[in-house]
Amino acid sequence: MSALTRLLPPERRALVADALVLTTATAAALLGLLTLVAEQAGDSGWYSWVSSLTLLGVLLVCPLVAWRLHGRHDSRTSAVGAGLGLLGGGGLLWGLLMVVAAVGLATSWVTGGTVSEGFAAFVLIA
Repeated sequence: MSALTRLLPPERRALVADALVLTTATAAALLGLLTLVAEQAGDSGWYSWVSSLTLLGVLLVCPLVAWRLHGRHDSRTSAVGAGLGLLGGGGLLWGLLMVVAAVGLATSWVTGGTVSEGFAAFVLIA
């Protein structure tokens, strides 16, 4: 028996994959939209607060949606697991977003454009 099978039984892999995909796609779409709106507005003082609250909301809601889509019900154990997963997954997602932001910023420096053009170039290259 492999370590992955012991850690994550096959019947839960689909749930984890759906939660990961739903959370990542929603966070990327909403934060990308917020970035474009902030660049068009010119005043990005509100951007850090709104993006942080958006990310927190996505990290809370999307795994719960995946949990419910797989027919699971809420319990104390699932609430504790969700809290621990939010802390661990939030830190991991935040780190990945910072890497993507750094790559987008570096790409914008290379292309000589704005940060959103750098993200677009990064996505096209990837």
